[in-house]
Amino acid sequence: MRFYLMLTFGLLSFGCSHNSAPPQQSNSAEIKETTVDPKPAVASPSEQEAAHLIQWATCHRKNELRRLEIYLKEKGCGLRYYKFGRVDEIASARAGAYFCKEKLRMVRKNLESAGFICEQ
Repeated sequence: MRFYLMLTFGLLSFGCSHNSAPPQQSNSAEIKETTVDPKPAVASPSEQEAAHLIQWATCHRKNELRRLEIYLKEKGCGLRYYKFGRVDEIASARAGAYFCKEKLRMVRKNLESAGFICEQ
């Protein structure tokens, strides 16, 4: 029994000791300040994107801004909706642009009924 007590005590005393030093933090670490340039809530399309736009509408109410864009997509179209700096594709069609134009008209009508003023 005495042997086991000495063995346990010896393992505990050696098992808990270590020679590794705690990780050192480098004093030469660079702290980079980043500044965020204020971006408009709705970015203007680039020249290349503008060449593929069929129709668009910009709607505003007080400080809120929304934008709808119909763009060419293979043989069909897509409808992008910009809201609070986010962009979502809310409609698309495989052939033609009629479907996208109707969806743009419906969304624009909903925005205007909510007090937005829309311009094309």
